[in-house]
Amino acid sequence: TFRATITELTNTFYPEDFGALGDGSTDDAPAIQAAIDAAGVAGGVVVFGPKVYVFASTLTFSSRGVTLQGAGRNTFASVRFGTVLLWAGSAAATWIEMNGDCCAIRDFDIRATGVQTAGVAIAIRQVSGGVVGTRNALDRVYVRECYNGINVHGMPYTTLTDVYVDNQRGTYGVRFYGDSTYRTDNLFLTRVVVETPYDVAGSAGFLMEGLCASVFATDCYFRDVAYGVHVRASGGNTPTFARFFRCAVEACLTNGYYLQGLSFGVVERSYIGINGLASGGGDGSGLVLGTDCSGCIQLIGNDVRGNGRHGYEIQASAAAVQIENLQHAANSQNANNTYDGVNVAGGTERFQIRGGYVGGSILMAGVATRQRYGVSIGAGCDYYIVQGVDARFNVTGAINDGGGSNKSVTGNLT
Repeated sequence: TFRATITELTNTFYPEDFGALGDGSTDDAPAIQAAIDAAGVAGGVVVFGPKVYVFASTLTFSSRGVTLQGAGRNTFASVRFGTVLLWAGSAAATWIEMNGDCCAIRDFDIRATGVQTAGVAIAIRQVSGGVVGTRNALDRVYVRECYNGINVHGMPYTTLTDVYVDNQRGTYGVRFYGDSTYRTDNLFLTRVVVETPYDVAGSAGFLMEGLCASVFATDCYFRDVAYGVHVRASGGNTPTFARFFRCAVEACLTNGYYLQGLSFGVVERSYIGINGLASGGGDGSGLVLGTDCSGCIQLIGNDVRGNGRHGYEIQASAAAVQIENLQHAANSQNANNTYDGVNVAGGTERFQIRGGYVGGSILMAGVATRQRYGVSIGAGCDYYIVQGVDARFNVTGAINDGGGSNKSVTGNLT
């Protein structure tokens, strides 16, 4: 009676009041869904205890102002504390769908009982006939043993804070996607980690594609996937803007950052290291700027070292590229005297490289000096500046200038 009165006064709901046991074996999905539906009548909080709640069918938010509140994450599988949502349904299904508005999931460990072959752990997406959703949030959520992690489609102003995706076996940890039906704008990622030991070909820690814009990522970490960050066009649509600030990308099979198609972007003060190493079965560069990029791309103050091929690989795109305050060292680990600190493809126009260090191994004690040139510029490039760069201690030379009719290569240490 007391709990019923509290529920009525505060819009606080408990799965146990709808029949959930949280015993780690009983399917609590019907009870949890009933609690969610009750909270969705006028908005409310579904409060979970420090138990293991098994669910074998998809949980769905389809209204406004519903929050699932757990008792904390269970970071050690052998110790039972916090709230665990344990998926026991199909190995190719979506576990949780957030189709509502201003909904949230906080303080949970969400994982599966078996190997997943398809599907998504958490889909934050707009659906036909549903509410016009926005401002949904995941906070202090640990997702593991899934196929794909978190998919955001058609839901603007989504925030992911202190989210950890571990052991995902599919194509992405976090995906931000828009199309002609549901454009997607404004995704905020803070302290998001994606880490998987499976090295799935073509997979990405963070995947941004299609008709979407305005990703703001801060203090994130992506490793052990094919691409740490992959931004690409999809369905004829190119992502518009992304900013990655202090986002470390490490030990990826192919490239750390692969900006394949992006109109405007910033990668700033980020660590990009030991990606694309042949010793790990991969082959790639720290950051690749693809031919489909346009607008302006800024690469500012990044620490790029120990990658298999180039530190930066700038392909002949239509983008105006600004590279500032480099710290590049000991790249070209796959082949001595073959790859560069910064490699600019022939025919590239409108780029600037200013300040910083692009030498051999001075920033990596005990690692062989392998970079061919600090900066290598291909033939036929035009309208570029290379200024104030310390390009000493490379294997072949400091700066390889392929020539251009409108350029300024001055004030560098060679």
